[in-house]
Parts: sequence; structure tokens; C-alpha cells
Amino acid sequence: MMFYITLFLGFLYLKIFRVRIGQEKIGAKIVSEGLLSTLALVSLLIFGFMTLPWYFVLGASLAFFIAAALMVVAVQLGIFVDGKPVLVMSTIYKITPFIAITVVLGTVSTILL
Repeated sequence: MMFYITLFLGFLYLKIFRVRIGQEKIGAKIVSEGLLSTLALVSLLIFGFMTLPWYFVLGASLAFFIAAALMVVAVQLGIFVDGKPVLVMSTIYKITPFIAITVVLGTVSTILL
């Protein structure tokens, strides 16, 4: 179960990271955070292909990738209440370090446990 949660959070982080690169200048800290999360996600996928049937990993990856993309696009287009956006991308950017830490720790705990 931890595998699938971490896989979804990893795809969500990568989608947010890709949008962030397109919208603003990023520093070395954010690039290193993205690289670490990407390496964790790749190692999680390799672990998944070694331990689970390939069609489970591939199906979950496709579904989670599409869900993460739709979530980020919904925030980009805006969800408005009384003419004001409920959630903006700058708020999402503030929580990306926590998502990255969760992806790395989830990968480590999935592989070791």
C-alpha cells in the first residue's frame, strides 16, 4: 500500500516541479530537491517492477500520472469562490519540500520494509 501512495505523490511532485520550472526561476536548492525526488521515484519504480507484476505497476503509474496532471491543471485553471481563487500555485509551491521528503522517506520505507 505504501508503494502506491508514494508512487502517486512522486508523480504529483514531478508534475508540480515541471510547472514550477516553466513559471519561475529556480535555484540550486530546488533543482537538488527535484533530482533527489526523481531518483527516489525511479528507484521506487525499479523496485515495483522487481517485486510486483508489471501490469500492476504500469497500470498504477498511468492512472496516477493522469490524476496528478489533472489535479495540477485544475489548480492552474482556478477554482473560484466569490471571484477569488481558492488555491493558487504559489501555495502549492510552498508544500513541495514536504511532498519531496514524503516521496524520499516513502521510497526508503517501501524498499526496506
